[in-house]
Amino acid sequence: MAIPKSFVESNLEKAKGSLFFGVPIEEMTRDELIACCVAGWQGQSDQRQEHARQLDVLSGMKRA
Repeated sequence: MAIPKSFVESNLEKAKGSLFFGVPIEEMTRDELIACCVAGWQGQSDQRQEHARQLDVLSGMKRA
Protein backbone atom coordinates (compact mmCIF):
# COMPACT_ATOMS: atom_id res chain seq x y z
CA MET A 1 0.00 0.00 0.00
CA ALA A 2 1.42 3.37 -0.99
CA ILE A 3 1.61 6.32 1.37
CA PRO A 4 -1.05 8.88 0.39
CA LYS A 5 0.34 11.60 -1.86
CA SER A 6 -1.32 14.34 0.21
CA PHE A 7 0.48 13.07 3.33
CA VAL A 8 3.83 13.13 1.55
CA GLU A 9 3.29 16.58 0.06
CA SER A 10 2.09 18.08 3.34
CA ASN A 11 5.01 16.75 5.32
CA LEU A 12 7.61 17.62 2.70
CA GLU A 13 6.40 21.20 2.98
CA LYS A 14 6.85 21.05 6.77
CA ALA A 15 10.39 19.72 6.31
CA LYS A 16 11.56 22.86 4.52
CA GLY A 17 13.89 24.68 6.89
CA SER A 18 13.44 22.10 9.66
CA LEU A 19 16.47 20.82 11.56
CA PHE A 20 17.15 17.59 13.40
CA PHE A 21 20.24 17.66 15.63
CA GLY A 22 21.10 20.88 13.82
CA VAL A 23 21.08 19.21 10.40
CA PRO A 24 18.60 20.39 7.76
CA ILE A 25 16.18 17.52 7.15
CA GLU A 26 16.34 18.09 3.41
CA GLU A 27 20.11 17.43 3.47
CA MET A 28 19.98 14.15 5.40
CA THR A 29 20.96 10.83 3.91
CA ARG A 30 18.44 8.05 3.47
CA ASP A 31 19.81 6.23 6.53
CA GLU A 32 19.62 9.40 8.64
CA LEU A 33 16.01 9.96 7.58
CA ILE A 34 15.09 6.36 8.39
CA ALA A 35 16.72 6.69 11.83
CA CYS A 36 14.78 9.92 12.51
CA CYS A 37 11.54 8.30 11.38
CA VAL A 38 12.03 5.27 13.63
CA ALA A 39 13.00 7.46 16.60
CA GLY A 40 9.84 9.52 16.12
CA TRP A 41 7.69 6.42 15.76
CA GLN A 42 9.23 4.90 18.90
CA GLY A 43 8.62 8.09 20.86
CA GLN A 44 4.95 8.10 19.86
CA SER A 45 4.62 4.41 20.70
CA ASP A 46 6.16 4.99 24.13
CA GLN A 47 3.78 7.90 24.78
CA ARG A 48 0.74 5.80 23.80
CA GLN A 49 1.83 3.02 26.15
CA GLU A 50 2.38 5.46 29.02
CA HIS A 51 -1.01 7.07 28.40
CA ALA A 52 -2.69 3.64 28.44
CA ARG A 53 -0.91 2.81 31.70
CA GLN A 54 -2.10 6.08 33.25
CA LEU A 55 -5.67 5.38 32.17
CA ASP A 56 -5.48 1.93 33.75
CA VAL A 57 -4.29 3.48 37.04
CA LEU A 58 -7.08 6.07 36.98
CA SER A 59 -9.64 3.42 36.12
CA GLY A 60 -8.50 1.38 39.11
CA MET A 61 -8.80 4.43 41.38
CA LYS A 62 -12.42 4.95 40.34
CA ARG A 63 -13.31 1.40 41.35
CA ALA A 64 -11.72 1.69 44.79
